[in-house]
Amino acid sequence: GTSRLFPNPASDRVRIERMDNTSATLTLTDVQGRIVHQEAISGASSTMDLHDLKAGVYLMRITTANKVEALRLVKE
Repeated sequence: GTSRLFPNPASDRVRIERMDNTSATLTLTDVQGRIVHQEAISGASSTMDLHDLKAGVYLMRITTANKVEALRLVKE
């Protein structure tokens, strides 16, 4: 894909680095498919605070006008 998460696994925050500077919606869901976080992002790099999340595996979807990317995020 064109995006990556750093660091991953992450503990307090994760950086989302994208090739694509268009605005996007970031949706984080847990393994049960519940949305635990959603925000609008834009630009090549954004940071997301993970303090409120329980440890575990999450699916991060980055949705732009023309594509949806799915990345696996591990919260320690």
